[in-house]
Amino acid sequence: METGILQRKWAPIAPAQYDKETRIVCMDIQPETRPDENGDPVEGFSFFQVEIDSLMDYGHIKSQLIEAGFAQKDEFGLLMNAVDDIIVAVQDAGSWAAFKNGLNTAAITKFVGFCEFRAMCAQSAHYVIDNL
Repeated sequence: METGILQRKWAPIAPAQYDKETRIVCMDIQPETRPDENGDPVEGFSFFQVEIDSLMDYGHIKSQLIEAGFAQKDEFGLLMNAVDDIIVAVQDAGSWAAFKNGLNTAAITKFVGFCEFRAMCAQSAHYVIDNL
């Protein structure tokens, strides 16, 4: 999954998906083991954490979560690069198999990863709205 500049955080206790008081949204909470200062394994959780503002509108929340990882110009660039590669794949394809093979590019793979990130943000925005 492409997450742009958003970095995973780690905590020994699973964070809440949404904290109303601090307006912190935690996404993709996963169990993870990390070594402590002595190299011993410590069980915990990794996640993406984003603070949102007080406007509680689904579209606004989703946009804030996405923009925590990608600026709008970066989103547009990923889309345009993927479209360019699709156009080239269509132009160069002599068969369906050749077209499908032409879609195996880095730009399209990055865009698919970005779409996964957007879906995760959408799911989190729904969670926030459903738990107000």
